Amino acid sequence: VKEFHHFLLNLNPHSEADGFIRLFWQQAFGCQFLDVETEEGSCTGEEKLESLPGAFFEMQMTSQSYSIYNAVYAVAHALHAMFVKEHTFSLLQPFLRNILFNNSAGTLCFFNEKRELEGGFDIINWVTFPNKSFLRVKVGKMDPQAPLGSDFSIDEKSITWHQSFNQ
Repeated sequence: VKEFHHFLLNLNPHSEADGFIRLFWQQAFGCQFLDVETEEGSCTGEEKLESLPGAFFEMQMTSQSYSIYNAVYAVAHALHAMFVKEHTFSLLQPFLRNILFNNSAGTLCFFNEKRELEGGFDIINWVTFPNKSFLRVKVGKMDPQAPLGSDFSIDEKSITWHQSFNQ
């Protein structure tokens, strides 16, 4: 998603408008925002998110953040459709049910008959290392909008198995 990385790099824990960022910052960096600047362990706001371990905080768009992005985008489209048709905001659900849009990644998004946001999924192999770092490797995908027979694919040669597992 365009500008996601830029957005993360420009988060400001001193912003009074967002208490969540301030709380997250303190937990992530193990520090406190104190009135006295000389206290040891105090947050400066200059800490770098990119210095956090990937297992704790990812700088790239993940499947979870992508799902949240699409859900927010769907609500925004529904609110826009309501505004254009001059309906009251108590009728949001019928507009959400009929939403169909391409997100900024070009993916078609819509709600299926179960009222679930329809979309594909990447199949990720999480390769972990002794130092608790990890690597995500895309090994396949599931795309419910693809033709039958190509809706699921996996590249078994790309999978790295842990030594204690039998394939």
